[in-house]
Amino acid sequence: MIRLRSCKIGPAVLIALLLSLVNTLIILVYLGPLNFKNDVANSLPSAYMSVSSFAQAPKANVKTNSPLVQHTKEPEIQQISVVNQNDNHKIDFPTVVKTSDKDSGNASKVEVFVDWSDKLNSPKKQEDSLDHAFSKLKFNRNLMSMVGRSPVKPVDIVIGIPTVKRDTTDYISSTLRHLVKYLNENETKQCHIVVFSANFDLGPNDRTVNFIKNEFANEVAAGLIEVIKPDISFYPKLDNLPALWKDKPDRVKWRSKQCIDYALLFAYCRKLGRYYLQLEDDISVSQTYFREMKNFIQARGRSKWSNLQFGTSGFIGMLFKTSDLGRLALFVKMYYWIFPVDILFRHYNDVHLYGNSPKDIYRPALFRHLGRESSLKGQTRRVEGGLKKFEPRPNKRRYVDATNPNAFISTNIQVFESNTIDGPYRSSNLGYFWGKNVKLNDFVVLEFMKELTLTRIVFESGSDFAPVDLMTECKLETTDSSKAGNCNEQGYKLLSSSASSGKIDSGTVELPNVKCVKMTITTLNVDERGNSRWLLIREIAVWSQ
Repeated sequence: MIRLRSCKIGPAVLIALLLSLVNTLIILVYLGPLNFKNDVANSLPSAYMSVSSFAQAPKANVKTNSPLVQHTKEPEIQQISVVNQNDNHKIDFPTVVKTSDKDSGNASKVEVFVDWSDKLNSPKKQEDSLDHAFSKLKFNRNLMSMVGRSPVKPVDIVIGIPTVKRDTTDYISSTLRHLVKYLNENETKQCHIVVFSANFDLGPNDRTVNFIKNEFANEVAAGLIEVIKPDISFYPKLDNLPALWKDKPDRVKWRSKQCIDYALLFAYCRKLGRYYLQLEDDISVSQTYFREMKNFIQARGRSKWSNLQFGTSGFIGMLFKTSDLGRLALFVKMYYWIFPVDILFRHYNDVHLYGNSPKDIYRPALFRHLGRESSLKGQTRRVEGGLKKFEPRPNKRRYVDATNPNAFISTNIQVFESNTIDGPYRSSNLGYFWGKNVKLNDFVVLEFMKELTLTRIVFESGSDFAPVDLMTECKLETTDSSKAGNCNEQGYKLLSSSASSGKIDSGTVELPNVKCVKMTITTLNVDERGNSRWLLIREIAVWSQ
């Protein structure tokens, strides 16, 4: 006979259960139903389950000795679509052309003008249903305003730039000059820049205001630039927070304040425009950034996306629909002490928004991080791959007669910065592919959108500024349309298996019904220590009929 022992639930266990229940109710009430996809619930940090409310910061300086667990996994395959035959660089923003009338056999052209706010943003009813939750985001707009004014009507793109005092360097002046300089007269009417001087001390904030009033008087008067400061009442407890991930107390406070800075900036800007672009104060800016962003928004059309990424790392260059900013601000304010703001967003994006596909990443990047001095006192940023020098994109193609039909291009080679695999294949807006940590049997796959007759294909590697980043031995293979259910599966036919001076060329061939071409690394290019060198592909050329 089995005897069951009675068990009493102690007060501590009961309190923990109640806190967990309250946390669950907060998520359901404030953030609405969560749509989990692809088992992303399993990827949520366990720390989420221990937070009772963002209105109550932790009371004790609870420390954990558990390191942040790092999982080793194979590099993901990055796939990017390249449409060369129908490149459209229209500046007129949102005209869409449809063809219809199939029954009569006469295709008629109809111009449809798309309203951004109605078609691309989430329905207004969705936001109205959260008004009770947005009361947690209350702030005093008049108290925050320092110079300039908010737009009377929503503009196309609002740009948010938080800036804080640094000991030896000022970055905001250069960043603002370039953002303003690269806008034409029409674009200035479609844009609004909010500079958030996020210092608690009045001195640095006043210096920022005086500088902007002197240097950008016309832009302030025209309503292009606005400067705001923190509403201290918006900020929860920032001292004696749990030292998660073995962060030092000063770093915990710094990143936690940064989260609240962003939440306040999101809340301030969410009704000023249709889209919101997040920047930092220490970046470089592409000369055509505004036009290229608008064209990319138009190209993404009505597809579901949570953000479009125009930068290289972190939060720099992320563009959101302003209808999503309220929910994001709530989430960041709730978990401000657990993770840095960019990691919080990625968890929120996976669970509550739509997730992001490679199609939502714009390459080459329009914004690049430059600052070495962090806003965290005494810390300098380490630039990734400091020995590698970024070079401008190539001016023209070497093989001007190549057709380069529309294709999806993928690789499992780890990309360096924004030098993605689509660059050497595009007919315009050329770029390099620059990869690191190259391994044996790494590959590049071209999956053509339509089957074709292949007559030649060339991969060229290396450049004047990276002369040793070459292919040594590799092979080219093809599959026909009958075997192309998955271009990464077996069933390839060998086309060529040699490389000379960093170039592999199939020569003249005539292969009908080709759907996929695969280039595979068969011998590593190594340095004198036996380490694999990086790989720079400067051009991929395809000829077809």
